[in-house]
Amino acid sequence: MFNLKPNKVVAGMSKGMVQKLCACIAFLHEPEVLIMDEPMANMDPESQHAFKEEVKRLKATALISTHQLDAVEKFCHRVGIIKDGKLVAECKPSENLEEQFLSIVKVSR
Repeated sequence: MFNLKPNKVVAGMSKGMVQKLCACIAFLHEPEVLIMDEPMANMDPESQHAFKEEVKRLKATALISTHQLDAVEKFCHRVGIIKDGKLVAECKPSENLEEQFLSIVKVSR
């Protein structure tokens, strides 16, 4: 058998592989609720697709914090926009989510 220390194994993984490992760990016990921060960051398109399919299969309530608005448009049922730590808008995802987001969180210069 291999005598590997887990921390050394994970330390040698790419960021995308670590994200996939974390997703597998989160899905392992088929939770009813998932809370995730940028869960698809650094994942290749195939892994992102597999991730989304697994969340759908679980039928879990998922709270996802992300900056990937294109994924939100295709994957989420409800969107909350947070600015300065406060929920400033709620909407359903749509094709113009990016424009909605930018108009809500305009930064004054």
